[in-house]
Amino acid sequence: MEKLLNLLSDGKFHSGEDIGQNLGISRAAVWKKIRTLRSLGLSLESVKGTGYRLPVGLKLLDQHKIQAQLNSDILPLLTLHTDIVAESTNDWVRQIAAEHPDKNLHVCTVEYQSQGRGRRGRQWINPFGSTIALSLYWKLNQGLSQLEGLSLAIGLSVLKSLQSSGVEPLQLKWPNDILCHRKKLCGILLEASGDPNGESEVIIGIGINVLLNEEQLTSLGQPATDITHACGFPISRNQLIAHLLNHLIPTLKQYEQKGFQPFRQEWCRHDAFFGQQVTLNMTRCQLTGTEQGVNELGQILLEIDNEIRAFSAGEVSLRPAE
Repeated sequence: MEKLLNLLSDGKFHSGEDIGQNLGISRAAVWKKIRTLRSLGLSLESVKGTGYRLPVGLKLLDQHKIQAQLNSDILPLLTLHTDIVAESTNDWVRQIAAEHPDKNLHVCTVEYQSQGRGRRGRQWINPFGSTIALSLYWKLNQGLSQLEGLSLAIGLSVLKSLQSSGVEPLQLKWPNDILCHRKKLCGILLEASGDPNGESEVIIGIGINVLLNEEQLTSLGQPATDITHACGFPISRNQLIAHLLNHLIPTLKQYEQKGFQPFRQEWCRHDAFFGQQVTLNMTRCQLTGTEQGVNELGQILLEIDNEIRAFSAGEVSLRPAE
């Protein structure tokens, strides 16, 4: 499959006969591979007598190109894996960590995941080659009780990595979203396990919209955008991933030593709804109040009836008040 994608990624038409010769397979096998690509959501154009092409040249994820752009102190700390398809990058990176217990950091990223997960059990929509779907496994010497606020520190780190690639203007929406022009650009999912006060492990799932068409953006079910629309020009996904890791790994190290407190002030500067009326959707009720940033644990602060109350990320989701 990867050879076919590399062949079609120049955006030119390639006949079935030429594809078969390049790949050393029959015309029937070519057609089967074309159908597989379409089933993954790729918009392949076909013209009788001319062949097939991708309407926009597709640059595949490349492990070596990503590694070449990593800072010299980051590269030795992790293992990096890329692939075409996976059911879930979170599940894949968990398997990689079990097979390679000698390192505390593992990263995997794919072109397409069929069972990507978002917060609160939602599906993460991941059109082929149009997003960054990345998961990072991190084993640390802190218990689960010390991880409150971690998702906010990660969100800030992702925001700064996007800024370093020229993506602006960006804001943070508590607890795990990054907005551009008030539309969702990126989401983050954490899955943690371990001892409450001993060693623990965290899988950090990051999804970034890079190049989605209008139909795909509408299907997300909320105001959303992508990097190409936001910037007005394409940005290499391999470059974005390298920038992301160059920012994220130091953030994890600092968080392990000092917690969320060093990140709190900067997070609040990027808070999309500070001082605004918002609604917290809880399991059994809704609360409306004035958003007053976050505390040192990463809990959101709401002013309700002249009282400041704190709420944890695992309990609620945030929406602007209507």
